[in-house]
Order: sequence, then C-alpha cells, then structure tokens
Amino acid sequence: MIRIKDAIVEDCNIVFDVSHGSNVDIHVEGGTFQNFGKFFNERDPMALYNHLGLPTDTPPALVHELLQQLIQRSGSSEPVEETVKSSRLWGYVEKTANSSSILQNLIELGGKGVDFLTHLPF
Repeated sequence: MIRIKDAIVEDCNIVFDVSHGSNVDIHVEGGTFQNFGKFFNERDPMALYNHLGLPTDTPPALVHELLQQLIQRSGSSEPVEETVKSSRLWGYVEKTANSSSILQNLIELGGKGVDFLTHLPF
C-alpha cells in the first residue's frame, strides 16, 4: 500500500505510473494536486506489442527477458541479431509475416538502456 499525506503535486504528466496487472493500493489524504495530465496510469502491453509488431499472445516475460539480454550484452562479439534469434521470444516472432521489422524494432528498443526498461508495461 502507498500512503500519501499532504502531498503537493504540480506540473507533471502522470502522478502514478504502474505496470499492467499491478496490484497497488493507493491512499491519499489531503494535499494539493494541480496541473497534471493523468493521476493514475496502468501501462498497456498491447500498445507496445502493436508498436513492435509482436503477436498479441506473446508472453510479456519473454519480451522483458530479451530486452534485459540486449541491454546486458555490451561488449559482446555476438551480432545483436543472433542474440534476438537465439532468445525464447524468437519462437513467437519468427511465425509472423513481418519478423524482419520486429527484429529491428526489438534491437532499437533494447538499445534504449536499462532506465527505459523500468517504464515498460510489464
């Protein structure tokens, strides 16, 4: 549970941003909230899947696992494409008609770094 008392929140886009399916209980008592875009945002993995071109039945854990592998591979001599193709996620990607564009999208997303990973919907 998150308890907030007498907080002042001003000029922000999202006050609370959580992963899809999170079980969070927020209790707010008093305070001032002004000039914000959205109070609570539950990130949607389907929006990311659509952007990447992934099938909707792709397990979020496999996407997360691959992105961690891509981030941690710095200094590796293995081509980044091989990292993706040897991942457990590739079984879902290779059955699509647009696997080459998904491959490039995943590589690009993995290059954004570990800070970006914390903002993903899962």
